[in-house]
Amino acid sequence: MISTLIFFLLVPNLFPIFGQTDSSVFAPVDLSVIKFGQTLLFDSKTWIGWRVQKDGPYGGGHFRIEKGAFCSDPAHPGLLLTTGQFSNFLLEFEMQAEDESDAFLLLRTSPNPKNLATSCYAVVLTASSAHPERHPCSILGRRMRSSTPDDFNKKNADGTYPWKRFHVSVHEKGIRINCGPFVSNESFDEESVRRGYIGFLVTRGKVRFRNIEWSPSQTLPVFRSGNRQLNFWKPPEENTGFSVHSDTMELRLNGGPGILETQASFGNFTLRAEFNTADSQSGGDIFFRCFTGEMLAGYRCSLGHRFPENDSIKTFGERIGSLVSLKEARDVGARNDQWNSLIIKAVDNHFQTWVNGVQTVDYTDRRPADALENPQNGLRLKEGTIQIHSQSLGSALKFRNIEVASIPKRWISREEEQFLREQRSRELLPPRPRAEAYQQLNLE
Repeated sequence: MISTLIFFLLVPNLFPIFGQTDSSVFAPVDLSVIKFGQTLLFDSKTWIGWRVQKDGPYGGGHFRIEKGAFCSDPAHPGLLLTTGQFSNFLLEFEMQAEDESDAFLLLRTSPNPKNLATSCYAVVLTASSAHPERHPCSILGRRMRSSTPDDFNKKNADGTYPWKRFHVSVHEKGIRINCGPFVSNESFDEESVRRGYIGFLVTRGKVRFRNIEWSPSQTLPVFRSGNRQLNFWKPPEENTGFSVHSDTMELRLNGGPGILETQASFGNFTLRAEFNTADSQSGGDIFFRCFTGEMLAGYRCSLGHRFPENDSIKTFGERIGSLVSLKEARDVGARNDQWNSLIIKAVDNHFQTWVNGVQTVDYTDRRPADALENPQNGLRLKEGTIQIHSQSLGSALKFRNIEVASIPKRWISREEEQFLREQRSRELLPPRPRAEAYQQLNLE
């Protein structure tokens, strides 16, 4: 028994070979490699946010993490997938492929795509001689390129294979893929896949992937530095000791308890914000899928780094980005009294957060639904408002930018999507008298 324990302590990287998704709170993250404004989809060390598909036509593959990269096993090809689904986004990554390899980037895919040409968007990354019709940046069954330069995968002077950097934009009307001289554009059909997982499919050879970054696109700014308007939000209740102020640079919430609540409701969405929490006593949180006008009736994401003073090893409390009472966030160096960035992504019962460019939470809510549908007590899938909570009289929260984007259902027609966008636009523009009253409320 003791010898077995020693073995696992001495071989800490054994599990990643099999694609486990252990997202330990204390997993190491090298913050020095993160650039300002960068959001990592892969932190180069852990499996948080990723998994290897176990069954289906592309199941059973082996991947491992090696020198900051995902590395496929030539003897066990397969599909590497994100744990979360994405809709509109920007994606960048680097790929290194040995000769005679076949690899694809799958966009908006299901875990088991039945047909790569129709059930997702399969981008050719590299192709072996067995498939001369395939060329980098081609999209299977849609837009195929006609040639590949002979030196595209020419070895470097030191005998190593080159790293190729890909830039991908997936938006409402189509996708754009760029890798050096290769550029492909594809418009979506009237009825197309609107969301799904991101996957790297290797069917032959040895391929590595690293520096995988992403950011949400086509987001709606609900507060932006330089704009004092707060039409997206409902005016807070008066005489609560809670106040909201907006100037040309910041949105400030002082005192409490109180809430700042969106006019519109959201079910599946991505939210991005920059914020500053004065100290551990400020008590700031973002709640989502909330009951309109009610406090503490939604999923709760912590904006403060809160630990008891005597907790020297930081094991009991809340880190920034935590889903309070559900999933503690990894510690990625975010602290109070500094500007931090936060991304919250909610799709059905799966929730993810990123803090300062690093994923901190990857959580699936498997609780039964509460009779009152309160996320504090059980699963809630229905839409609800987004609320910023200021918890106490001493609270002091500041925001610079807040953006949000709805994530549609997987299959949706262009006509239905347009109708939903127009409906959402009407929800986000309150009647003029109310907007004017709110504008006056925020003038200092």
